Amino acid sequence: MELLSSIRRGPFKEVLLSWSQWWQSLMSTQMIGFTLEKGPFFQTRPHYRNKKGSNLSDYSVKRNGSVPAMLVPSLTSSRSVREAIQEVKMVQVWQNMMKSCEIRGKELLDAKVITPNDLDDWLKGKHGVDVAVINVGLACYTFLQIIFYSIKAGSDGLFLLEDLEITQLNRPQDRLLDWFFQPVMVLKEQIRVLSLEDGEMRFLEKVVLFESNSERFKAWENGSVAPQESLRAAQIEGISRRMVGMIRSVSKFPTYRRKFRQIVKTLIMQYSTISREGSTRSVPRSVKNSSTRSVSTRSNGSLEIV
Repeated sequence: MELLSSIRRGPFKEVLLSWSQWWQSLMSTQMIGFTLEKGPFFQTRPHYRNKKGSNLSDYSVKRNGSVPAMLVPSLTSSRSVREAIQEVKMVQVWQNMMKSCEIRGKELLDAKVITPNDLDDWLKGKHGVDVAVINVGLACYTFLQIIFYSIKAGSDGLFLLEDLEITQLNRPQDRLLDWFFQPVMVLKEQIRVLSLEDGEMRFLEKVVLFESNSERFKAWENGSVAPQESLRAAQIEGISRRMVGMIRSVSKFPTYRRKFRQIVKTLIMQYSTISREGSTRSVPRSVKNSSTRSVSTRSNGSLEIV
């Protein structure tokens, strides 16, 4: 006890105090250097925000009686242009295209441009130039009518049935359209730039429908006029080849073949039903003529609508 009291009262106390002060200053200096030193340890990770306000208009001022005013980001929802536009579903595109094929197929059947035998041969899987008229020609003819109407309507994309318009903004995000939509838009623009006359349009219809059958091509009198200029004829033939190539590529998809097969069955059933009704019932000539006029009027109307 006497020794401790003597240490506390003696000069050794001053040594202890100086040593403790030196140790505290040394530790504080090392800690400061350690925290400021760059390295993999004790580094704060950066925090990123999903959206950053561009100006002060994105912030709202909130005031409180006890807390000073401060800028607080306003939680208003922002949507892109694609999100604001209602996207067309791929099932709508398939249904619309197949319905257009059914309408055009019935028109060609009524005009006896294609026959039920053509449909039946394709359904049975036979091979030949007549089968290509259904496999490629019918779909290509239908697609050409859609392009013609879209150009006439001034659409930036494609105008389908029921006023359904597909553009670059609302088109479905589907692999099939990723491959074909832009080439179709280029083809549509090429047709628009050519400014085809009515006879040349009919000529292009004949080429895409009977591209593989020269005999039926010559036999179909649809009011077509072959272009006299070699350059213009080559341009029209080039458009028909590109369109036929697109349809052949699409026809290899199982979804297309399954849906198109159902359309062919529907056309055969409709034609067989009409044939049975016409053979079993005797219709007066006046009624038959009026029905024929109504069918032709509906056909012409559909050509303008679709």
